[in-house]
Parts: sequence; C-alpha cells; structure tokens
Amino acid sequence: MSDGCDPCANGSNYDDTDADGVVDGCDLCPGYDDIVDADGDYVPDGCDRCPGFDDRYDLDTDGTPDGCDLCLGFDDTEDADTDVVPDGCDLCPGFDDALDADSDTVPNGCDLCPGSDDAIDTDSDGVADGCDRCPGFDDAVDADSDTVPNGCDVCPGGSDIEDTDGDTVPDACDVCPGLDDNADADADTVPDACDVCPGYSDLFDLDADSVPDGCDLCPGSDDTIDTDTDAVPDGCDRCQGFDDNLDTDIDTVPDGCDICAGGDDRVDGDADTVPDFCDSCPGFDDFGPDTDGDTVPDLCDACFGADDRGDADNDSVPDGCDECPGFDDTVDSDRDTIPDGCDICAGDSDLIDTDGDSVPDGCDVCRGFDDFGADADGDTVPDPCDACPLADDRADADADTVPDGCDLCPGFDDHQDGDGDGTADACDVCPVDHLDRCPGDDALCGPIGSFVVNDGPD
Repeated sequence: MSDGCDPCANGSNYDDTDADGVVDGCDLCPGYDDIVDADGDYVPDGCDRCPGFDDRYDLDTDGTPDGCDLCLGFDDTEDADTDVVPDGCDLCPGFDDALDADSDTVPNGCDLCPGSDDAIDTDSDGVADGCDRCPGFDDAVDADSDTVPNGCDVCPGGSDIEDTDGDTVPDACDVCPGLDDNADADADTVPDACDVCPGYSDLFDLDADSVPDGCDLCPGSDDTIDTDTDAVPDGCDRCQGFDDNLDTDIDTVPDGCDICAGGDDRVDGDADTVPDFCDSCPGFDDFGPDTDGDTVPDLCDACFGADDRGDADNDSVPDGCDECPGFDDTVDSDRDTIPDGCDICAGDSDLIDTDGDSVPDGCDVCRGFDDFGADADGDTVPDPCDACPLADDRADADADTVPDGCDLCPGFDDHQDGDGDGTADACDVCPVDHLDRCPGDDALCGPIGSFVVNDGPD
C-alpha cells in the first residue's frame, strides 16, 4: 500500500512492469531497462535521443542533442525549403541543397553555371569556364555592346547578334547580304549563296544563254527557249509539244510520245515494232497475215475464221467458237467438258449415256432403255420401267412408293407386312398368320373366312 511518504507515489513499491529492478513509479524509461545506458548520459538506451552521445548537451536548445545536431548553433527544426538541411546551415536557401546535377558542391538552385563546375574559371573573368562566352578573354569587355566580348567579336564595331541570313557573318560585315558569305566551293569569287551556278564557275558561258556552262541544261542551245514549257529546252526536247517529265510507265519515253502507254516501249521481244505490253500476238509479227480480219494475226487467232473481238457472253471465248452461247464456257461444275449453261444433266457427266437414248446416265429415268420410248399410260415413265403399267406412277396418295393404281392397301403402307403373306398389315385378315388362319382365336382374327381390318393391338 502507498502512503504520503512513498518515494514512488505513482504506483506500488512492488510493481516493476519492465522487470529492470526499478519500480514503475520511478522508472526513467518505461518498457526498457533503466540500467542499460551505453553512452553514460543517465538516459537509458531505450529512451536515448542521441545514442552514443550525451543527451543532456544541447547548446543551441533546439531539442536535438549536440552529438546528433544537423546544424550546431542553429535550430534543426527550422527548414523553410524542406530540404532536410536546417536554415542556419542551408547552402542555397529556398532550394533543395541535395540537388547538385553537376556535382560542383553548389546546389542547382544557386548554380552559376549549371552543368559545369562553378569553381573553374581559367581566364578569371568571374564566369565559370563551362559558361564562358569567350574563353581566354574577359567576358565583361564589350566595346560595341553586342553582348559578344571583344576577344571573340566577329564584326568589331558592328553587332554580331544581327545576322539576317544566318551565315555567321554579321549583317554589318556581310559580303552577300541575305546569303551565306562563307561558302565558295567553286572558287569563282562569288559566294555559293549568290552563285548563279553553284559548284561551277559563273564566268564561263559558251552558248551565251546566260546560263553558265556548268549548269547548262542543253549545251550549245539556248536554255531559255522552251516552247512546251516542260523545263527541257527545245534544243534537247525528246517529245516536242509534250512534257518530257511525264513518263507514267517509266520507260524513258514521255507519255506524249509513248507507243504503248502503261508498258515499256523499249521491250519488243518479237521485234515487230509493237512493245510486248501492247503486243496482240507475242512472239510473232503483229502485222503478219490476218485471214479473218479481226486484227489478231492468224498465228495467235483464238477462233480462226471468226472475229476474236466478238464475245457476247463475255466468257473470253469468241462467239464464233462459243460452245455454249449466252453462257460462260469456262464454268463446268461437273467437269464433263459441257459448260453448266448447256449441261443436260447438271452434277453428272453428259458424256456417259449407256443406253444411247441421249439422256446421260446420271439423269436417266429408265436406265438401259430409251427414255423416249413407248409410254402407254403417259406418266413419263417408259413402259419397260413402269412400276404400275397403265396407271400413273406419279400418283401415290399414301406415299408408300407403290403407285395408287397398283396399291394393295390404299391409304396404308404396302410394305408393312408382318406375316409376309403379301398383304399389308393394315389390310390383313390375320396379320399374325401368313395363311390368314387363326383357329380357336376368333377374338384376334375373327371367324375363319371373315375380313377384319387389323389396326393394331388394343
């Protein structure tokens, strides 16, 4: 029990939750062992703010022991730019001291020459070498005030900044204003940018057409005369009156003078002056004999004696040789050499007719006999193949394949005959006895000699 004289009034003299030998009411570091104090600063290790150093020393009173102070003499908690460097020790206030892309110890935010070391200034002009406008000279000396130091001035007395034609020669010193003064590849004293004929001497013009010889389109003739305005002077025009530059089939012959538009005029395998692409008879003379006068030489005639150009059904077979006029000769689904449009028996070969009746076997009504022979009952089935002579084979009301005229059991299937007596079950007196006898069983078949239609078991 505690009393008014208990030195650990906050708890029982006997409670020691962390078992460190110090009762809870007097525990310096609850939850940890008060006895363990590696740095001897009287603050148990479990509650030590600065392990390894004396937590009691804090000269700048910022709450951080000196041993762990980031910025001695200043408050570690004050960091306006949130770069983890206290304001009192900030290299670049307002910016992150940790960002130093060029590794020159000057943070990016305060870098005089980003990307280079601010400390290196060989010409001692206060401008780091990496950003020096005029290395080796003082960047601050600029007599013509053009922002280019005198030591590097291209045009002293004139502004180096004004260079309208962008040739690195300032306008004030430009020999060929608006053009590049530096280039004169042909050494004709005329800068290339002002050169009439770049790469050649402007001084030579033998045909006196004002075009220097080195750039003459048509040497010996006047380049300025071009009647068809195709940029090819008349003296060198390949196709007068037409544009030499238009050559759709790329055969070097301008379209206006093309013999075979779309094909190469230069390729003529049979040497008949007609290019192969337009040759009506490749390998032979297009101007050779043409007996039927259809413009196709005899040697390449598709239908000799007839006009190859006539093809009313558009099947590429001339009308004069058309096997099936009005239809496409090339379509033959059953492959019997007879085009579908003229096929007698579609799906089967028209060429096979075993009985010689002009009806192919595949469509023969009476195979082995003449489909057009005698048909006494006029039912379109020749007599030799008639299922029911003198009656119409096509009439079959009960659909049992037995024509009505020969039906043994009209209205029922003649083929259903359980006792095999030739009488369909539906019309059988006694369907269980092929002799139609059922002694002693009148209930099943009725009296002997009577006729009972059996419609199945009750």
